[in-house]
Amino acid sequence: MPVRLCSRCHGDLPVEVSGDLLYCPHCGAPQVILSEELREQFEQQQLAAQNPASAAEMENLPIEPVSDPTAIVWPRALQLIALGGALFGLLLLAGLTFPALGLFAVLWLLIAPIVLVGIYAARHPQSRITVRFGARFGLLTGLSIGVAGLLIGTFRLLVMRFALHQGAVIDQQITALFAQMQSPDVVRAFGMDKAELQRAFDLYNLPEYRAALFLLDAAVMVGLYALYAAVAGSFSGLLRSRGSVRR
Repeated sequence: MPVRLCSRCHGDLPVEVSGDLLYCPHCGAPQVILSEELREQFEQQQLAAQNPASAAEMENLPIEPVSDPTAIVWPRALQLIALGGALFGLLLLAGLTFPALGLFAVLWLLIAPIVLVGIYAARHPQSRITVRFGARFGLLTGLSIGVAGLLIGTFRLLVMRFALHQGAVIDQQITALFAQMQSPDVVRAFGMDKAELQRAFDLYNLPEYRAALFLLDAAVMVGLYALYAAVAGSFSGLLRSRGSVRR
């Protein structure tokens, strides 16, 4: 064990220390006693100063990241978002057989972002719920439900055309829809001459053009609903953030 010296007179200090205070037996000056933890750190620093290579190796060791207990657990959040879209798809499928269940699908469209944010907050009370998180959560929920609706709608058309052999009925509905767009009222609303309108309406007879219009319409509808879901999710996040501040 190294010899302890007084910081004032540099006299020898006793090796065994009894009590919390230590005074020099020669001059009576109080001495500073380092704890075992500080003494080990001091010895490690001395060893690092004597051996710079080992110190550099210690600095290059990977540092384990410290997890924030209030951080958002996105894997669980994404699971809830996927479940929300799957539930909407199941309600749409059930509505094909039982039309009354279609009302529950519409209701789920309205309340899904708020309910899902509430479920996440209840399952993870330690997470910090903010308006930004609610908006992101709602946006992803809107996209999930929108994609689920597109898939179910596409599946319904495929079943009607190829399984139920109702392709003629679908074509008649589409033709009637484009015929309404060529009504005199619509022509006057465009404010174009008949030649230009006729060239535009001729495009409606092309299957590719009709498919592009339907895809564009679907994208607009999904985008609008995703915007609504983002606003609803941010509102739910605002309510949850105020509740956490009060607690």
